[in-house]
Amino acid sequence: NLVENLISGVLITLNRPFSEGDEIEAEAHNLQGIVDDVGFTVTRINRMDGVRIHVPNSRLLGGVIVNRTMKDFRMVNDTVPVVASDLRGLRTLVERVQAVLDSHPAVLQAREIAVLKERHSGKLKLFPPVCAFTGYGPLGAKLYIQAYMRGGLSNPDFLTAKSDLMLQVNNCVLDNGLSVGFGCFTHVPQFQQDGAQGLLSVDRPPP
Repeated sequence: NLVENLISGVLITLNRPFSEGDEIEAEAHNLQGIVDDVGFTVTRINRMDGVRIHVPNSRLLGGVIVNRTMKDFRMVNDTVPVVASDLRGLRTLVERVQAVLDSHPAVLQAREIAVLKERHSGKLKLFPPVCAFTGYGPLGAKLYIQAYMRGGLSNPDFLTAKSDLMLQVNNCVLDNGLSVGFGCFTHVPQFQQDGAQGLLSVDRPPP
């Protein structure tokens, strides 16, 4: 009703769970879009398909609202399968990828993460960027990458920064004479003449 929507509009204005230009998601209504205008009784939202809708403020405040714009950080969490006939170069690869993480301009470093933790009274469980060898999988040796990027990046900027980071990781793999595993390969153990164990890729048609 009008009074309920008006009160909800006042609460949105005071608490500012979102504002014009924010990308939000109302889980209860299966709604995702960009806030165009916050009115006294209704909020105007441009959906991702371009359709503009008007949502009563009471309905927005009546459920969970995810604000995808208000972020202190954005997480990159990937595992890269690495394939080679001799995996003794993995240590060097891990060190080189770690150097990429430590120098990438979009990645939060230890000092910045410490500031974020202090701002949130130590409640954030964030860690400096890390690259680690975590074992073997069906596609090869598993190279684990975890990093946090700056939350102020828009979604296109975040995707561009993540793409740049992962391309640099890919270059590290190739520069070390290794390759990235894909689902169209089967990797089997092989013992070389000197006794070192590695992985070979055997062509197999994709399913």
